[in-house]
Amino acid sequence: VIAACGMGVHTLGPVELIAGLRMEATDVESSGYLLEDDQIVGVSNEGDYVSWLPSVLANWNVTENLIVRGSVTRALGRPDFDDIAPRASYSEELGNGSLSVGNPELEARMSWNFDASIEWYPNDLTLLSAAVFYKDIEDDLVGLSERYTTAADIEAALAANGLAGAVDTSILTE
Repeated sequence: VIAACGMGVHTLGPVELIAGLRMEATDVESSGYLLEDDQIVGVSNEGDYVSWLPSVLANWNVTENLIVRGSVTRALGRPDFDDIAPRASYSEELGNGSLSVGNPELEARMSWNFDASIEWYPNDLTLLSAAVFYKDIEDDLVGLSERYTTAADIEAALAANGLAGAVDTSILTE
């Protein structure tokens, strides 16, 4: 990840405005192994993307003891390394198989974040505050679970992920 950012602050009487912009260029390279025609074959995948993350914050000193704050920001959350590696793991328990497959083409989830708060300082030792926020998440990263009950369905799913022949489905009971 290569990042660059800039920020500016401007005061208009009792209002302080803070604006910023962060750019992150992400380059992902991953590698793993697949079974092809009874041979273990090394595979690799790579991708890149650029994220622009603006932010604007405002602090309004309504009075000496009352402050109103608000912000709009853009954020990202990257997938875990295990989730993007081009590899698969298989486990079996009591005749039931479980296959986990990574997806090297996953990109970061993005969100717009909206925050607002009000703070009241009645004296030097007391603070009363209330805050609200809203987060709009795009492209959230969630795991996908599918259940296959026949050997033919399992073999088709394995083949679709480049894992044909990786599991002997004839021994599975469910």
